[in-house]
Amino acid sequence: MLHNSRDANVYSGDLSCSSCTCTSNTCGQNAQCQVVGGRPVCSCLRGYTGDPLSYCKRAECLDNSDCRGHLTCRNEKCTDVCAGSCGANANCDARNHLPVCSCPAGFTGDPFTSCRRFNPRISKNLPIKILSCLEELCHPSPCGPNTNCEVRNGVPTCTCLPGYHGSPLAGCRHECESDSECGPSLACIEFRCQNPCTSQCGTNAECETISNHRAVCKCPKNYFGNPYSSCQPECYGDVDCPTHKPACFYGICKSPCEHACGVGANCELRGLTPVCS
Repeated sequence: MLHNSRDANVYSGDLSCSSCTCTSNTCGQNAQCQVVGGRPVCSCLRGYTGDPLSYCKRAECLDNSDCRGHLTCRNEKCTDVCAGSCGANANCDARNHLPVCSCPAGFTGDPFTSCRRFNPRISKNLPIKILSCLEELCHPSPCGPNTNCEVRNGVPTCTCLPGYHGSPLAGCRHECESDSECGPSLACIEFRCQNPCTSQCGTNAECETISNHRAVCKCPKNYFGNPYSSCQPECYGDVDCPTHKPACFYGICKSPCEHACGVGANCELRGLTPVCS
């Protein structure tokens, strides 16, 4: 029982091989084959995506350098860097593949969360003209990209936004933007270098190893399917089993005659009951 997925980049499982070695015909076009744990494992070549058993196509991008300046590489596709990046009432300006969010004139707050109109009643002891001058200390912001500017004691203060790090004066950035910025056993997931085994394997699947920043997933023994979406037992009930193995035992189709009779005896099924003679 073999199920393939058109969006899986790696496949580990029963490839119907007799010698369990890699041959020129084991994997699809633009895919590579490696023997892992005694089984051939097909994976798309770096820069390609798709079904490694049939055909892998060239990915739109590998990192931000493959996209235009106002786009960012996410899941091997060039997407709008400003899409969903800034908060309510904020402006977004794309600079070198990064969203630069800012509150417009007359607004204050965290531009990645929400900008609100500046309230001159914050301090009743200062004239509005002075309050307006203080507000302008952060408009335009003297801080780098992905930062927040606040006026504290009459001085603009720069801080990195949550989820970013670096020098707020030069600019803050995510921990990673692409897999190439992480170690070989890690992948860039939600802009952080993380173990890909935690998110890339499907239900009931096991993560066997990590290859080129990707998890190599497999279905456990007696489970079948696409390990990147879901592994299922061979059967849930007798109705799922073929005629030569009509009974479902703990998710495996078997013949009730198996090991039911003694040496040299014949076994005949009556329904699902073995009869020895």
